[in-house]
Amino acid sequence: MRPVLGAAGTGFAQALLTLVIGRRASASRRTQVLQIVSILGLVIAVSNLAVALPTLLLAGGAGPFLADLAGTVYTVVLIALAVGLTRTVPWRAVLGLFFVGFFGITYVATLVGKPVLAALGPGDVFGPAVYAPITEEFLKALPVAVVLVLCARNRSFRPSVGDAVLLGVAVGAGFSLYEDALYGRGYGTGWLGAVPFSLLIPSVHPGGAFGTGYFVGGHVVYTGVASLGLAVGLLYGRRFRWAWIAIPVTFAAAVLEHMTANGLTLIPVYASPWWVQASSILTLGGHLSWMLLVGGLAVTTFAEARALRAFSGTGPGWPRLPALLLIDPVEAFRRARALALFQSSNQVTPSTPATAGHSLATAAAPQQARPE
Repeated sequence: MRPVLGAAGTGFAQALLTLVIGRRASASRRTQVLQIVSILGLVIAVSNLAVALPTLLLAGGAGPFLADLAGTVYTVVLIALAVGLTRTVPWRAVLGLFFVGFFGITYVATLVGKPVLAALGPGDVFGPAVYAPITEEFLKALPVAVVLVLCARNRSFRPSVGDAVLLGVAVGAGFSLYEDALYGRGYGTGWLGAVPFSLLIPSVHPGGAFGTGYFVGGHVVYTGVASLGLAVGLLYGRRFRWAWIAIPVTFAAAVLEHMTANGLTLIPVYASPWWVQASSILTLGGHLSWMLLVGGLAVTTFAEARALRAFSGTGPGWPRLPALLLIDPVEAFRRARALALFQSSNQVTPSTPATAGHSLATAAAPQQARPE
């Protein structure tokens, strides 16, 4: 309960400081004020984690938790590198969404799930195999959806699809880390558990009990693919007529795989109900979400990186490793401005491509260009 109260206090403090200090600050200093507020919020969130940690470690101990934490950091950094050419969000936003998943979504999921599971009884399968996956996937996708809805309304600055996936992966990683610690399990050491998939996301593993062999993507994959669909549908809705279809398709894939993984864990494969068997076929044995995530992220990142190169005239080329991880504020501004043009129209390049990048960088010049 203390971590939840602390997380609520963090949100209240951030809102209060933003309103009181932000309104009194000059326009040129509001960005700095918001940065200070976000840093303060992260400090409070880390403090909440320190308070909650002894309780979380009671079930499984420090070993599985640290292994999961290592796998989580590895996954988030790897996704950040994969979308490094199109990324615009700072690390503070990624960490903030991680703590939203770790503290907020786990608490709300428990709040809406416990009464239903208790009413259905301990021997019921519908609750953990159907109700819990649907509510958990909806709640995990909700923070990313809110961010994307607000961003989609802005026609001047937009994030990339890779940004949304990175934020979704952060939410799923936080949720997964908390849940695994709570139940005393851990998959952070499973880099070789489901090669080649586990080499990228160590939490994926071959499925469930009873030797079913079903591929379990886990919360990171499910939330990542749902965020991918939300980004395509909301950010590209004005440019592509049928972009919205990506939202129900990816969400359905995530929910079906989550339901099937839970169902096969609870029920022997020979006694599985028809919907579990049908879902296993529809999701290609649990590989559908992974295929949609990797394939969709590769296609959208390539298209957006190509567009950014066209909008900048000469293009940034392939940056060095630090530049993929630490985004310069001026470069993030330039990308967000160009992505807004690319996502909202059929225009591939601006009318004056040779000067577009220069004009965007000039507009952002008053802000100091320093790494995060």
